[in-house]
Amino acid sequence: MTQNKEYRKRGFGSVSQQLFVCPVCTKLLHVDNLVDCRSIVEDNLYHVGGVLIVNSRVELHCSFEHWCNEGYTLDEPHELMAVVDAVFDRSGDCIHFEIVDILSS
Repeated sequence: MTQNKEYRKRGFGSVSQQLFVCPVCTKLLHVDNLVDCRSIVEDNLYHVGGVLIVNSRVELHCSFEHWCNEGYTLDEPHELMAVVDAVFDRSGDCIHFEIVDILSS
């Protein structure tokens, strides 16, 4: 199994170990709120097909909504942006995906 497939299988487990505080409401962001490689690279960037990012380290700005916290829905969900460091190999596989910051949108 390649490193990329192992990352996908694990869902980039390191994301769940990172702690981020919402810059809007100052509550801790639960892993269910954070973007991941599958949702950004596979479901959004590569969904239509025909284009690959290759041999590159890129900074992605990924919009998402802070809608829940510790199992309950927030009264006032708000838009955030994850700043992601991503690395793509020569075949277009994402081999590194790390959220480095969370910003208000």
